[in-house]
Amino acid sequence: MSVRKNLVRNGLASTLQKIVKILEQLLLIPFFISAWGAGYYGEWLTLTIIPTIIGFSDLGFGTAAANVFVLKYASNDKQGASNIAAGGLLSITFIVLVSIILSIILIFICSHFHVFDKSLIVKEQAILAVSFLMVARIICFYQQLYEAYFRAARKVALSINLQSIYSV
Repeated sequence: MSVRKNLVRNGLASTLQKIVKILEQLLLIPFFISAWGAGYYGEWLTLTIIPTIIGFSDLGFGTAAANVFVLKYASNDKQGASNIAAGGLLSITFIVLVSIILSIILIFICSHFHVFDKSLIVKEQAILAVSFLMVARIICFYQQLYEAYFRAARKVALSINLQSIYSV
């Protein structure tokens, strides 16, 4: 497949992904504000800060493993790429498990200090929602490594389109 064809496909996929993200923000915010009210939605945003911060704390293991995997695969070192994929998957799994345990501890600490008691959102619902959001963010630590498989197979556009479908 030609470089030009790949660039066009990747460009279109990236553009589509950005359009989906823009529409998501333009449609969801007014929907939630009209359905919940500004106060409730503001508290929801405050609660989602915790999982968002956790999402930024993947420590770069997925990215590092993905980059080394693609470099090994591109240099035709299939065994090295396989070893990196297995090691990266194992490392990320360890990080995910530790992060989930730390998240549970964080939720208990927040509950102990009555962080959820002062909210418009019912305490049990807030704890459950934050728990699900934290686990969802933590599971996304695998995303970089999985994207590397698509990059190695020269199917980046497919990866971006799958992410867009996930966002929708």
